[in-house]
Amino acid sequence: MNWNMGNFGACLSTTGTVVNCGTGTQTRTVTCVSSDNTPATIAQCQALFGVSSTPVSSQPCTANNCGNYAWAQIPVLTCSCSVSSATYNVFCYQSTDSSKTPISDNFCLSIGLVKPAATSSCPPLSCLTWYTSDFSPYVAGCTDNTNYVQPATCNNPTTSTRTVVCNQSFQFKNDIECINAGIGAKPSSTRVCCS
Repeated sequence: MNWNMGNFGACLSTTGTVVNCGTGTQTRTVTCVSSDNTPATIAQCQALFGVSSTPVSSQPCTANNCGNYAWAQIPVLTCSCSVSSATYNVFCYQSTDSSKTPISDNFCLSIGLVKPAATSSCPPLSCLTWYTSDFSPYVAGCTDNTNYVQPATCNNPTTSTRTVVCNQSFQFKNDIECINAGIGAKPSSTRVCCS
């Protein structure tokens, strides 16, 4: 009788997946065979050679095919006044690949890289803007009020007005809030038309 051992297999994780980088376990078959190579029981070999002679059927292993992997987090939806949660396309890629071609997440996970979240809460945004209505129509004889440029000399000046208010998500605020937010000077609420 004799011990018959197979070759150690791939380095596997506790869940049975192949470990490319890090530690795991390798296993092999261990059987007892008679002198004519017919199967015998493990107990028969242990009785003949001793229990301590039983070859190991598993051993720790280390895989060093770590590669240079990284997570990409490409913005899909960014924070804005109408968006309260940003979203990202998150995938693993080989960091030497400048085009960031997606590969299996297992490569990044196998070297202990934690996958970033695909969403994140947006910080509070002031969302303050100057709301401007259309200018009121000019009197007859004046040019288009949208692109109107006042001439150097003005005969019979008339004024066109519009509403200009500080606005936050369709709620009017005090002008000082927009000014303090640094969004620019308050637009003019009047234009002079010369006929």
